[in-house]
Amino acid sequence: MQTSSTLFPDMEIYIVIIQPSGQFG
Repeated sequence: MQTSSTLFPDMEIYIVIIQPSGQFG
C-alpha cells in the first residue's frame, strides 16, 4: 500500500476500516 499512502494517506486508513466491515462499501 505504498502507492496508496503517497496518493491517499488518509484514504488508506479509511479503506482498511471498510474492507473488514464491508458495510460502508
